[in-house]
Order: sequence, then structure tokens, then C-alpha cells
Amino acid sequence: MLDQIRQFITENSLFNLEADTVLVAVSGGLDSVVLLDVLHRLAVPVAVAHCHFGLRGEEADADEQFVRKLAKQYGAPYFVEFFQTKAFAEQEHISTQMAARLLRYRWFE
Repeated sequence: MLDQIRQFITENSLFNLEADTVLVAVSGGLDSVVLLDVLHRLAVPVAVAHCHFGLRGEEADADEQFVRKLAKQYGAPYFVEFFQTKAFAEQEHISTQMAARLLRYRWFE
């Protein structure tokens, strides 16, 4: 399966497997953790980014610690941003979900 993934990345020019460092947004959920693991197995240099939206209390704190430990385990630089999502949503008169999306996209730009 790794060979198929490597071939897909190369054929679609997603990034240079040997030269590029890929910033992986890791929430702590299954999809992003598997992506990080697959890239690691492909020996792709990665950095890990995590958004903490301040919405789920201790559960969100646990996610952040889990992702931090994963980055350390993989030897990847780790970046985390703590957002005031509810305050931003109120200020912009938008939903919390939209606020989280905008904050995340702005940070990743």
C-alpha cells in the first residue's frame, strides 16, 4: 500500500518526496494520525500543526497533549495555536463552527 501511495503522490505532483517538508494538520483524530504515520513510513519530512479551539475543555487539552507526543515520537517540529474561538465568533457574528474554520484557514495561510 505504501508503494501505491508513493506512486500517487509522485504521479500527481503533490509534493517532492525527497525535498519537501510537509506540514500536517493533526487534530488527534484517526484520519490525521494515519496520514502522519503514512508520511513517516514514507520517510517524508514533516512538521505537525495542531489547532486548539478552546471549545471542549479537558478533552481538547488531552488532544493537544496527544498530538504533541506524536510529534515528539516522530521527531517532527510541533506547532500549536490556541484560539479564542467563541469570542471571535461573537465578534464576527458568525457560528462557532465557521469561526473555527476561518481561524484555522488563516493560521495555515
